[in-house]
Amino acid sequence: MNHQENQKQVIPFAKGQIIGVALVLLTAWVNVCQAKSFFVSPEGKDSDPGTADRPFQTIARARDAVRGVAASMDEDITVYFKGGTYNLFNPIEFTAADSGRSGHFVIYRNAPGEKVIICGGQSITNWTLHDMARNIWKARVRSGDDFRQIYVNGIKGIRARSDGPAGLQPTATGFTTKETWLSGCRNASNMEIVVSPHEWQQERLPIAAVKGDEVTIQEPCWSIVKSGEYPGFSNPQWIENAYELLTKPGYWYLDRQSGTLYYMPRSGENMSNAVVEVPVVEQMLRLSGSVATPVANLKFIGLSFRLSNWLLPNTGNGLPSSQANQPEPEKNDWAVKAALDCTGAHQITIQKCDFTQLGGNGINLLTASKNVTIDSCTFSNLSASAIQIGRGSWLDMALTNGAPEIVSEVTVSNCIIHDVATDYQAGCGIFAGLVQDCTLTHNELFSLPYGGISLGWGWGKPVAFTGGNKILNNKIHDHLQVLADSGGIYCNGVQENGIIEGNYIYHQGNRFGEIYLDDGSTHWLVRHNVCQKARDEEWLLFKGHDNHAEANYTDSYFVRDMSDGSEPCSVDDTKWISLGSAWISTPNTWPEAALDIMKAAGPVPDPSIPPIK
Repeated sequence: MNHQENQKQVIPFAKGQIIGVALVLLTAWVNVCQAKSFFVSPEGKDSDPGTADRPFQTIARARDAVRGVAASMDEDITVYFKGGTYNLFNPIEFTAADSGRSGHFVIYRNAPGEKVIICGGQSITNWTLHDMARNIWKARVRSGDDFRQIYVNGIKGIRARSDGPAGLQPTATGFTTKETWLSGCRNASNMEIVVSPHEWQQERLPIAAVKGDEVTIQEPCWSIVKSGEYPGFSNPQWIENAYELLTKPGYWYLDRQSGTLYYMPRSGENMSNAVVEVPVVEQMLRLSGSVATPVANLKFIGLSFRLSNWLLPNTGNGLPSSQANQPEPEKNDWAVKAALDCTGAHQITIQKCDFTQLGGNGINLLTASKNVTIDSCTFSNLSASAIQIGRGSWLDMALTNGAPEIVSEVTVSNCIIHDVATDYQAGCGIFAGLVQDCTLTHNELFSLPYGGISLGWGWGKPVAFTGGNKILNNKIHDHLQVLADSGGIYCNGVQENGIIEGNYIYHQGNRFGEIYLDDGSTHWLVRHNVCQKARDEEWLLFKGHDNHAEANYTDSYFVRDMSDGSEPCSVDDTKWISLGSAWISTPNTWPEAALDIMKAAGPVPDPSIPPIK
């Protein structure tokens, strides 16, 4: 037997071994997947076992399947969503019973390469021409349906509004108006007045009735806004949501009493085949934990959230906010609802998710939430803020250090946030209230009507626990485009060991400083930031005390120092650059160190996280 014959005998045996081992491994992998994974598809059936070839159909069924095996989990459990749209008509709630156990996680994620959309809306069809002369179309909506946004072929419609304040003047009981057409409007209780009592505020006051020139406001909103300086009710901006205000293409009006939606199409929109969508569900995924029973050890990866609702402003409550869409809780306690709304949530990861076309906030992390990571997510076309961490609440200021209700150890990183707070324009890109040990790093925020990042609350009133918060390496630009009295980075209230470092802020629209430490701000270290001016005003505004700025770069020499206390604020070693005069040796050129800060700011890929295909 020659050498080649020997090879012919050996090779088939080797292939057999390989095939046999592969079959064993494949069988083992299938068994593991069956035990530790579930699959969901819009084309599946909830009566099926949730396997790759016989997937569930709904998120709720997958959650319940996990709940049935979680008590004995000895490794992570993954729920894979196959591509497609998952329509919700009610929130999907996760409680402590849905938590990962023994240090392991339950992971809800897209299947590799699949686009997964969680949708809280519905389509409006069967449009008919209502007024040929004005090109107004109409469609019926379901009985009881209510919403504050519509999208036509993916583009947001504009809720019908007046061009100005309609001659409104505040009175002791509401407003008077010089505009006679108001008294002739159908369904006055559908309408609301948008006011801006201060340059940082925007509120919505629901109308109760119009009689002659008298306009009254619904309760409890009117009692709330007239009870003190804040929230307030002066400086009307426009009136919204009346049929009579359908005057421009893209405008819409919902007659809640008759269940009729009216719309004036934009150029190129054909209502016989236009896709018109409206939101239905206020909270899409709701993590409902508590101090005693937190919901814990969950991950949400690679999911898209679109079309959420928020209806509190449609009630007699209206939207009476004091600042940053926060209430005065001793008068009226509420929070803007979020698509992913978390209370009492521990060890949660939200990664590579997309939030768009939402009627409220994107993500809320409220009371007793801690150890949460939001990474590499995108937020766009939101009616309110992208992310809210904690609350701006005088009630929370009474908490003692170490209290389990404190929101703490939250990281927001590598996120892109733009075109948010489109309806409730006092919202921020990221709002963090009374929080502890939170890090906001390497995010980009732009195209915002109000501030970029707002952190802190209290304006100098005693707080025992706020501190350890860091705002690092963010790129913030084209903000404060509508309202004023904020900044790219805005802080207020007592802090300990806070750091603002490595941020690049530019193209700010309105005042005040690109970095703004408002009343009561304490113990902030502001260093190695670049502030590029779009206005001839201060780049830094200091209030409070015991704050220190060093080694920052700016093309404005103006610092507004309004500090107080026995240890005033200080500014050292700031590098000025002038576009015309030589405050440094190379005018019109940023130093190399400043350029490095600019380059490093904003999202960066994390090599430790494998890409999601």
